[in-house]
Amino acid sequence: MENENAFKNLINSDVVRQIAREVKLFYPSFDIKKFSLVSKKFPSLEFRARAVAISDALKNHLPKDYPTALGILLKVIKNKKLSGFSLWPVSEFIGQNGLDHFDDSLNAMYFLTQEFTAEFAVRSFFIKDHQAVLKYFQRWAHDKNVHVR
Repeated sequence: MENENAFKNLINSDVVRQIAREVKLFYPSFDIKKFSLVSKKFPSLEFRARAVAISDALKNHLPKDYPTALGILLKVIKNKKLSGFSLWPVSEFIGQNGLDHFDDSLNAMYFLTQEFTAEFAVRSFFIKDHQAVLKYFQRWAHDKNVHVR
């Protein structure tokens, strides 16, 4: 029997609906109904896998052009209606899709980390070019926002 209070259930169909509503504000042609089908996968998925599934659904339903999709998600972040684990799929989206757009992705992580962690997203960037990421970290170490520091 499944424990309905399991930690993984913090990422649920309500989170999917919240993300969909926010994305729709900045991308009017976003298909909420099709995007929301990702929730059907949740019973067989654990915590991180749910965030990854939502990230994959975002990739499938946002513009294929990464900078355009990232711009939409950056507006979602800056709108500050999503918080906590509801932003994890955004972090996953950046980490999984943004390596070819290094600076844009790191700049988006700057805003993301003020609302939620980007610790998983930044790892693939650090592996690709740790010197470049360290330059960001050096600048961010002096940022006025404690969450960035």
